[in-house]
Amino acid sequence: MEKSEIFNKAKWDLERGYTTEEKYVSDMSNWLCVHATNYMPQQNATGDYFIQTTAMATNNEIARATIHVTLNQIVYSHMSGNWDSAPFVILAPYNDVVEINGKPSMVASEDTYFIPNPDTGLVLPKNACIIKPDNSTLFTIGEHVSTYKTDNYTEQEIQTIFSFMPPYSFEREEYDKYNHDQISKQELTNIFFYDEKLKQRYEQATDKKPILHEICEQRKNAILKKNLRNAVVTMTMEKMGYLYIHSHEDSVSGQFAETAKSTNIPSNSGRQAHSASLEKALEANSKWLSDTLSVLKTGNLDDIYSSVTFEGGDMFGGSQPKLVNKYIRASIIKDNSPDFYDMYTETFNYWNRDRRKTYASIKDYNPRLDEVIRRNNERMTNQYSIVLKTLKQNPKFDEFKQKLEHFDKPWLGLSDEELMLLGIPKENQNY
Repeated sequence: MEKSEIFNKAKWDLERGYTTEEKYVSDMSNWLCVHATNYMPQQNATGDYFIQTTAMATNNEIARATIHVTLNQIVYSHMSGNWDSAPFVILAPYNDVVEINGKPSMVASEDTYFIPNPDTGLVLPKNACIIKPDNSTLFTIGEHVSTYKTDNYTEQEIQTIFSFMPPYSFEREEYDKYNHDQISKQELTNIFFYDEKLKQRYEQATDKKPILHEICEQRKNAILKKNLRNAVVTMTMEKMGYLYIHSHEDSVSGQFAETAKSTNIPSNSGRQAHSASLEKALEANSKWLSDTLSVLKTGNLDDIYSSVTFEGGDMFGGSQPKLVNKYIRASIIKDNSPDFYDMYTETFNYWNRDRRKTYASIKDYNPRLDEVIRRNNERMTNQYSIVLKTLKQNPKFDEFKQKLEHFDKPWLGLSDEELMLLGIPKENQNY
């Protein structure tokens, strides 16, 4: 089948009725895992490709044990992340991924995630296909590798990419505006928020037109690159024998969940499966712990005090940052080494309580997740011990320690009469 025929058929598939889609996704053999990433998958000793977890990539500094995929579609950007510019997209049949790596921790059409072996990552089956950049030609659709061009498009290539886009798409309208160097003030504000150097260049420039033109050219290229990548993903899916599915339609998303549920896999028909999960809460602990340790390493006691006394929100019983800072303050005040694993257990207990204590421990919930947490705990405890040893050499450390103690026990130094007037019970005056 010619490339144009493949793509026209894929476009027709996108426009067909949702009833057909519901029936299609009720069979797991029709499921295709789609993973967008900034990194090319690595190869292990046997030549198999695999996707690293964040825990693997950071040498266990961040306890993110999960690998996330969408099912039969490209991930939509949302408040928690933007994958529009991710250059690599991996396509792998769901059943084959499960056969190698085990069942996912959660199935949701727009956020299915696995907790793979912490030593191997998510191993890809032999029939997986990788979509990657290659500027030698506009695009190729291959058996195991498909490619697409990322810049320096000719006018003819631009017209080809336009043919892949819906005729009255918002992005096409945006492209036409950028083509005339038109960009809204709000959009500029958003761009400058993430690019301080560009903002300074713009503010200092006498003639702002060249910079506006540069920004508009970048935005035009981003639109072309994203739409070409997505078209190549769609065509590659079709070549592999799978259909692109618009599962954000509630009925289709719900069918994905029901199909998973019928095989005893936890499922969610919405988009918030991971945000309310234990995995996310434990990961948040490790991220805040890592950020706080970075502040501790500066040795600036004023900055450290501000950091470790910050309470923040109360997600999962204060898992981040309230819970992390509680453990660090207690360690400094008591002059002992904390067991950060206890901190993770506290978060687990809070989460488990709402599930009527279904699980005995993190390990009982998932041994792979537990192993990631233990490795993270070992690394961060070692880092913390070294940092604390250095801090103790600061001549103002004792004063800093007393200040922390007063933060945790503001009643220190008050008389019994003052304590009674404040209504502070005697048992709350001790650790």
